[in-house]
Amino acid sequence: MGILYKEKKIEFEVLDEDPLEGVFDTYNNSFLALRTVSWNRQPGKLELRKWYVNTEDEEVPSKGITFSTDDGPHQLTHLLLKMGYGDDDTIEAILEDRKINKVTPPSVRQSKKKDFDDDPSDKKSETRTRMDEIKERIEQREKSTRFSAKNLMDNISTTGKE
Repeated sequence: MGILYKEKKIEFEVLDEDPLEGVFDTYNNSFLALRTVSWNRQPGKLELRKWYVNTEDEEVPSKGITFSTDDGPHQLTHLLLKMGYGDDDTIEAILEDRKINKVTPPSVRQSKKKDFDDDPSDKKSETRTRMDEIKERIEQREKSTRFSAKNLMDNISTTGKE
């Protein structure tokens, strides 16, 4: 995929196995996402960026920030938690899941290099638009997270009563 910027084509590729996993906020035809992106065939870096879905149902990058170091996302997470962001039950459920499934932070995993010509986002869904798919995935993730947090809290409260 690519964009034209000042008469120069800039190539980009989202390297995440599931590009919609990092989407966390939508508004009209735009969304915010935390993704690993490669620009002009350079190694991918983690970014926080606004994206648009254009009339051809393609994702177009807008303004964003790229984390300079592997430590940046960790520090951002700590800062958000310190500032009071995140639901306590959900945070507990996520931490418990990390312990059980031994989740490895993405900075430790190797991003697999993809061929720029093999872009699965080129395949268009006939039944729904990209924004519909994005919004549905956010809703599914939120339901799943709330369900996990509720189950964890239910298990903790019933375990302590025995």
